[in-house]
Amino acid sequence: MTSKFRHTGSLKKDMKNYYEKVFKKETILEHQKVNPFIKLNEVVYDCIKEAINELKIQPGEKLNINEIAKQLDVSITPVKNASLKLMEEGRIEYRTGKNAGYYVFDVNEKELTDIYDTRKCYEGFAAFLCAQRLILVNLDHLQELAEEHKRLWLDYADGDDSYDNFNARLECDMRFHEMLVRYSDNAMLYKEYMKNKKNFEYTLRRSLNYWKIDKGVYGKKIMAGQHLTIVSGIATGIPEIARKASEDHVQSCKTQCFLRRNRQCLSGYRD
Repeated sequence: MTSKFRHTGSLKKDMKNYYEKVFKKETILEHQKVNPFIKLNEVVYDCIKEAINELKIQPGEKLNINEIAKQLDVSITPVKNASLKLMEEGRIEYRTGKNAGYYVFDVNEKELTDIYDTRKCYEGFAAFLCAQRLILVNLDHLQELAEEHKRLWLDYADGDDSYDNFNARLECDMRFHEMLVRYSDNAMLYKEYMKNKKNFEYTLRRSLNYWKIDKGVYGKKIMAGQHLTIVSGIATGIPEIARKASEDHVQSCKTQCFLRRNRQCLSGYRD
């Protein structure tokens, strides 16, 4: 069962106004200014892909091909071509029947499992190397990011479920894990991590969305301190302790993600 979420309050717009915010014809001009030889199909493809990756268009949502073309000020053809390419990549799917059309994909359990398991390998080993090479690590920076992560999650636990808080938690989380891998001083590890960054970020956005069903505070407060635990593990200078702290955090995120994802699917929850 695919869940579909929309932001509340002023972010809840009718489809026309919603697409006006997501797709702008100025974007086409900006791409063409940077590269005058870029094909229109490629620009439209990039616009739709970015909207999907950043959850501007929600998983399970039907793409309004005509409205996208209208807002980008292009014909239907490049939008359809972009949709076909995105379908080949698995980012969208075509459904037949009464409501036939292109729909944004949602990550399945196997994909989520693969992504979290990959993160556990990358980030667990990165923490191991950070503890091993402690003199090279800017521990104060990691501590600062971890403290910010804690503050944002505690604010969320206290009732701040605003879109600003959502984005701040996302950005802080991504920054912490990226710097963790960077401070490992392993160029190949960092390069491979960055190749997968978009997938990690998309999954994190989905995971944070799954938390919307949880009105309690206990789980949120547990999440608040986990980055600090990783920093403390690195600070010991004992690689195995640091690795375990990082792997335990990723495993906890995976467990919490699946728990709330399944609850949303069973309840048919909509935000």
